[in-house]
Amino acid sequence: MTPRHGNGRRTASAPAALLAALLALPACESAPVTRPTCAPAARQGGGAPRLVRNLSIGNTGWFSSPAVRDLDGDGAREIVAPFYDIAVWSADGTLLDRMDEGTSHHGRVYAPAVVADLDGDTIVEIVVAGGEGAVTAYEWRAGAMQLKPGWPASTCGERVCGENRSLAAADIDLDGDIEIVAGTSETENGDDSSARQEAYLYVFNPDGTLYQPDGISWPAWPRYNKLGGPGGDADRNCQGHGGYGMYGMNVGIGNIDDDPELEILGTYDNHHIQAFHPDGVALDTDPTYFTNRSNDCEGAPLTWGQFIRYLDPRVEEDHYHLHTGDWPGPGWTYWLQWTASPPTAADLDGDGRNEVLGFPNAEKDEPYHTYHYALMVLQGDYAATGHASGRRLPAFEVLPLTEEPWQDDDWYPVAGVPAPAIANIDGDARPEIVAPINDGYLYAFDADARLLWRHNYARGVPFTFASEPAVADLTGDGRPEIAFGVWGDSPGDGRLVILSAGGQVLHDVVLENQESNGNGVGAIACPTIADLDGDGTLEILLLTLDHGLDVYTVEGSAANCTVAGADAAKYPGLWTTGRGNFLRNGLGPGGDP
Repeated sequence: MTPRHGNGRRTASAPAALLAALLALPACESAPVTRPTCAPAARQGGGAPRLVRNLSIGNTGWFSSPAVRDLDGDGAREIVAPFYDIAVWSADGTLLDRMDEGTSHHGRVYAPAVVADLDGDTIVEIVVAGGEGAVTAYEWRAGAMQLKPGWPASTCGERVCGENRSLAAADIDLDGDIEIVAGTSETENGDDSSARQEAYLYVFNPDGTLYQPDGISWPAWPRYNKLGGPGGDADRNCQGHGGYGMYGMNVGIGNIDDDPELEILGTYDNHHIQAFHPDGVALDTDPTYFTNRSNDCEGAPLTWGQFIRYLDPRVEEDHYHLHTGDWPGPGWTYWLQWTASPPTAADLDGDGRNEVLGFPNAEKDEPYHTYHYALMVLQGDYAATGHASGRRLPAFEVLPLTEEPWQDDDWYPVAGVPAPAIANIDGDARPEIVAPINDGYLYAFDADARLLWRHNYARGVPFTFASEPAVADLTGDGRPEIAFGVWGDSPGDGRLVILSAGGQVLHDVVLENQESNGNGVGAIACPTIADLDGDGTLEILLLTLDHGLDVYTVEGSAANCTVAGADAAKYPGLWTTGRGNFLRNGLGPGGDP
């Protein structure tokens, strides 16, 4: 498989044991689920997944979860699978078209592609983020991909032009058009810190131009900018804004305030998580609690991304509320780093208002060392909650922690991304959070911050990683199952795992056709679960690092709970593809707030 990088050698051993009782938060034992999350199917009893076919164009795959959609309106669904080149197959495995890397998009397609009709003209677009600053939209016309007029768009800065590893889309202003949001990973041009990129987050219209809402006097995007005054980042809240790279699906979209428009969420490699209005202006945190402590801006408000988040809530209280204690920061405690932590908006507590959640690294020491991942949940900006913007949801004042992840700067292939699935897996009124962590476990937490269960997917083997999980009813009984891929660095490491909603292993299948690849071996992207061929039985599509795309069928399954588009609102709590939907915005199967 090509291209490939690195030597794939394991050089480190497993780290220390779990922090005592996950910060003393009680963990529940795995238990059978007794309540369905949607109506059972007439046919029940899905069996073991069976490999139907392998599809390959000879490329390495990344986190680009495949899409299944009827691209041309003929009633048959196609498969869209981005690697370096982009492949479109029919449901029976016929290669319909291939768009080579280097034509209009460049390098690998790291994040899942957006597949949608962006401008309501009935033509479906395939949008990919790649290298050299390119974000590219292809139209599906006459059975082939054609470059959409106005694209590719660019995220290149003044002196830096890097790779885009973050992509999401939504109708953020509710005007009927779908906007594209992209984040770039590049920070500096070589060792020259004066050539540092400052703008990392871009929003584009369906025609490839920068998004600019009506009625404002400042350029909305990209962010951060160097402008002062109204709408500018240079002197916002006196302090101004600064960012760093976005290294792994660092964009989410959702409504987190009282107006109807959607906010854009970004996480950065400098301890910051930020939330933006569609006009590019960042949200302030709760002004009665968070204020600036620096000498130059004492008492000024703070946006979400103008301060470091710490693991210990007492440190945040001392720093940003009481203005006491060690400053600019104590070295004895953990700070939170959002290097490759996908942000997600969801209503966890069932009050009709969204929170923002993610799994940042809990780090300390110089150089930085990750001791855990932490599950952080922050409140939105709502009048009904006293504008507690950016404050921790009360159940998450003390953050759940994972074990210490595998890490070694001299080891390659690629490590995993803690991309959570937000899904109702136990049939109650609130969703759960299921996430793969690089410590070898898949975790399930409830909305009260309790660990429900964890599954040891790595079996104690260091540097074994898991994909973002997909959640769907694979047995037809109305109760969801959890499917995810596993990868390591050697042939034989790739697996497809299916768990019950209570965390029990239903199937653990070694993938066929595995090949040596310096980037790793196995299924790296979130599985996509869909009725691919319209026969009422579900398929599981796995994009791999080493051997292309595997298509599994689940005999006896039914598509009773697996839906897309507008019908998804009937079945909340599913998560059937990467980042929850084909807009890749973290909002579940419908893609709407």
